[in-house]
Amino acid sequence: MNDDYDSIERFFNNPIKNIIMLFISIVICLGLLIGSIWGISAGVRVYSVWSSGKAGEAQLAQANYNRQIAVKEADAKKAAAVELAEAGRLLKK
Repeated sequence: MNDDYDSIERFFNNPIKNIIMLFISIVICLGLLIGSIWGISAGVRVYSVWSSGKAGEAQLAQANYNRQIAVKEADAKKAAAVELAEAGRLLKK
């Protein structure tokens, strides 16, 4: 048990190893930070493209719906005009 304690003590009391461990820790933290920033920025770009696509789909669906409404209104006006013309013709008889 005492040998284990001595080996651990020697490991942590070595200043060169402490500096190397600190440097490795800093490099790992910087790598994680840079990777996180890169991942977030890539995610934002993908979301932006996806969001634009969905907005375009919504606009297209709205335009199709508006066109269908206009066609139905035109059909209704045409049918009303035909009925009025027929009623006018019947009244003249």
